[in-house]
Amino acid sequence: MLRLLEIRDILTVERLELAFQPGLNVLTGETGAGKSILLDALGLALGWGDRADLTRPGAERGEVTAFYLTDFLARQFDAFVWRSLGLDRNPDLRDDYFGNYETLVYLAQTDDPRLTEIARGCADRLGLAFERRFTGLAPFAALLADGVKDNPPG
Repeated sequence: MLRLLEIRDILTVERLELAFQPGLNVLTGETGAGKSILLDALGLALGWGDRADLTRPGAERGEVTAFYLTDFLARQFDAFVWRSLGLDRNPDLRDDYFGNYETLVYLAQTDDPRLTEIARGCADRLGLAFERRFTGLAPFAALLADGVKDNPPG
């Protein structure tokens, strides 16, 4: 499931991070608000081809980065990415799935060197550069606390 779409230099968007929630996500807005830009960027992320006409004027190139690993996905990479996409049986599909990406971003929730090395190995297997961003668990703790406050047990 896509959790985050990061857009850089696509049409009028210099930089944007769009987080998705589990389930159905709906985009609404006035005419000209940018809904179609988001859909075009999502198409680039899904490998629907290189669209030079989407690059923001004055920018060298447009970029969409949509492949992120969390601690869970680093641990379960073989099951949820490698085998589920058939890369274990058809490694030549790697470029079809990941050819538009340059970097695998590991969103480290814990400071575990072993998981960092696993994530780095995932990037190597995909032929991508590796970047680690420590996020910690604090953002999730706040979301959980808000959810419990709004929906107390009992």
